[in-house]
Amino acid sequence: MELSIRAYAKHRGVTEGAVRKAIKSGRISKKDNGKIDPNLADSQWSKNTDPISAPSNPLSVGPSYQQSRAIKEAYNAKLTRLQFEKESKKLISVDEVKISAFNAARMTRDRMLNIPDRVIPALVGKTDIFEMKEILKTEIVKALEELSKNDV
Repeated sequence: MELSIRAYAKHRGVTEGAVRKAIKSGRISKKDNGKIDPNLADSQWSKNTDPISAPSNPLSVGPSYQQSRAIKEAYNAKLTRLQFEKESKKLISVDEVKISAFNAARMTRDRMLNIPDRVIPALVGKTDIFEMKEILKTEIVKALEELSKNDV
């Protein structure tokens, strides 16, 4: 049974304009007599219409209630997990990390810059480069070991 454009639009639940646009763009075809075979047109409509760009219910503008609820529940689950990890000390704030890194770098810098003051008296009068190198190396290792013990 063939339908007119108006009847097919009613059958499809769309406007006549949407049917005319589908015919014009080649998404569905009509017979030479201008009528539409609903079974063929329904098949063509489904196959040739992008579901993302297809108009949805004009009353629904966003996600459905179930989709919104699922999004909200997923968000709440993630938020709860983050709160748990924060309270169980698995997470720390970025600011705490920055402060800790700054303090560690400052402490390392200070220890390294103090090495010459401690080593100069031991180097006075030395002429053996190997011996001077060992004195410097010992002081550097000592400073680094002190830093590692301080829970920087």
